[in-house]
This record gives sequence, structure tokens and C-alpha cells, in this order.
Amino acid sequence: KLEKDGAPPPFAAKLITWKNHPLGQRLRDPALAEKTVAWAKTVPWQVLSCDRRDSARNAPPPFTTATVQQAASVKLGLNPDATMKLLQSLFEDGRITYHRTDSVALSPEALADARKVIQKDFPPEYLPAAPIVHATKSANAQEAHEAIRPTHPESGPDALSGDGGKLYRLIWQRFIACQMAAGRDQITTIDVACAPGAWQDEKAGSVPMGIFQAKGKVVLFDGWRRLAGDDATEEAKKKSDKDAESDDEGDAELPMLEPGDALTLLDIAALKRATKPPPRYTQASLIKKLEAEGIGRPSTYAAIMRVILERGYVKEDKRKLSATELGLSAVDFLIRHYSGNFIDLDYTARLEDDLDKIARGEASWEKVVTDASFAVIKLARGAGLWYDPLVARPPRPAKPG
Repeated sequence: KLEKDGAPPPFAAKLITWKNHPLGQRLRDPALAEKTVAWAKTVPWQVLSCDRRDSARNAPPPFTTATVQQAASVKLGLNPDATMKLLQSLFEDGRITYHRTDSVALSPEALADARKVIQKDFPPEYLPAAPIVHATKSANAQEAHEAIRPTHPESGPDALSGDGGKLYRLIWQRFIACQMAAGRDQITTIDVACAPGAWQDEKAGSVPMGIFQAKGKVVLFDGWRRLAGDDATEEAKKKSDKDAESDDEGDAELPMLEPGDALTLLDIAALKRATKPPPRYTQASLIKKLEAEGIGRPSTYAAIMRVILERGYVKEDKRKLSATELGLSAVDFLIRHYSGNFIDLDYTARLEDDLDKIARGEASWEKVVTDASFAVIKLARGAGLWYDPLVARPPRPAKPG
């Protein structure tokens, strides 16, 4: 922890460079780390740079099938199957637009309705000068329908009760927020030299023995976050106090300093940390991955989740998914026998892309379907299929008598 005399507040910084080499925030030898801590208390500290910039936080687009399933899982704890049933009910009741969609497009009438709500319920600075047009990120998006939105947003977010009401509120908030002004944050980055000029580098010459860095963020204008908070599709990260201290970008305000300013070291410590493996998928984050890889369609995400759970390939514990012994055995068998074919990650994406080309008139459906059919038949015969499923089999003769 560091401070400039007469320029509070004090701020925390972490080691990013040692002897002109990036460290990834770590000294790997515990004894060396403790020795370095003791040494650092005896040397001068100085500001290398202080950068302060404004950053815009644009509103996320309105919901698609994939993103509403992610948000319902994160915010409401609903699995994709339950979410689709509630969406079907809301659609049949005329509360929302069609819910099987991969488009973020909105009709001119919907844009006008959202802007009317913002103009009525929020201060003038929350209404942009013009409607916001969101672009669909997926290259395979069919965009046959609008995004998921309330049909009568003027009735407000609390028109319904129960789980359906909670989901409707989520959709309403996202729809209105997607047309609100961007938020603005002030990002401050301070680089601090420990023992300036104490290390002689062959190429760079005299450099600090170590460089520590602090990052801070201050919200200047909340914009759309006043209504919706953060992006509802993002998994909340549970952090310990130590994790919070190690964030790349904190929420604390940092002082505005000048290069060359002398700093007082208030405290320094070496913390023992272990590298963590990537977190397990939840149903929400797995759907997000499927969408990113071009696997599946808005109408199939919930069914994919249901099948892998019901068949026992995957189990769910406290919303975290993990493969079962059956699932691991099935994957091992498929990889050994069918690697390079339909089990490959990009096979479904390639086939979906071919089907999209057919829909756009850019490919012949006969060739695509024929090639796919014969490829699958060849694999099936290798697995023991004895007949040709494309040729009608003669009826079995009737039993005598």
C-alpha cells in the first residue's frame, strides 16, 4: 500500500515487472519473495506514470433465445427447459414477441415505444439523441424474427406475478435498457517504480528493480445500468477479500499523481496464491459456449441441456455441470472410433453453415443432404448397420396360417 504525502487516499498496487521482465504478479520462490519484501521497505518509491481516461459502457442488446436462457439461469436460477416453458406461456398470452430467435433487431415501432418509456420515467440525459441499433454477432444468425421483447412495454415491468412475472421483468428491463444512454466510467492506471534505476538492463539501460501497478474505476454516469445493473448474462464472481484485493481493476478512486512524485510505502506483503483451473460450466455458460461455437439453434439449446442430463452423461451440483463416468466413457468411445467426423466441435457448425447457405439460396440442398447422409451411413455401417436406410425394405412375408 502506497501514498503520496498530502495527496490521499492511499492505494494498493501489485507487482507486474521485476528486473524488466513481466512476472504475471508472482515471485515463485517463497524465500526470495520474503527477502524481496524486506528489501523493498528500504528503497525509494516513485510514480512512473499516471493515466486517467474515460470509458464508455454501452448497453447490451435485447435478448435472443440464448441470452435470455443465460440471464434466467444467472439471475433467477431457472434451467433452460423451465425458461422455455415460461417463454412459451408469455408468448401465447401475448406478453412477448416470438421467443425462438437469434436476432437482436427491433422494429421501428418497438424502438419508439422504448424511447417513450425512457422519456417518461428517466431524466433527459438517459435518452440518446437517436435510437440505438444493435448488430447481431453470430455469423450464422438467421434473423427471421425480432429480438425477444415485451409487446406492451408501456404497462411496466410488474404486470405479472410468479416466475413468469420475474422473467417478464428481466425481458422488460433488458429491452428498455438497450435503448438507454451508455454509461461512463473513469479508469485510472498508476505505475510505480520500486528502486528507480537500480537495475541495469542490457537493452533498456537503467530501469526500476520492480514496477507495481494500481487500477481504479469510478462511475461518472450510470446510464443504462441505472435500470438493469450489470449485464444479466454474466455469471457473478464470488470473491474473497484477498481476491478483491488482487482485481485488475478495482472500484476505488485513485489519486491523480505526476511522474516523478515520491511515494511513501505504508505496507507490503507477499501473498501465497495457487493457480486456479477454469470454472466448471453452468447451463448458462455452456449455452453461451455453444452459441459462440455455432452449435445448435435457439430452439435446441434447452433440449441439448435436457438430453445430456436425463441420459446421465452429465450431472448438476449447485448449478455446476460435471461429466459422469458414463459421459466420459461415451466420449472416449466416440473419439476412438469417430474422431474427424460428426463428433468434432466444428462439424455441427459447418453443417449449420451449409443449411444457412441453403436458406439464402447459396447452396444446393440435394448436395448438402446427400453428402451428409452418405457420410453418416458409412459410419453407421462401420458400427454394424447391416441395411441401407435410404432403400425401402420389402415387407416381411406374412406368417402361414
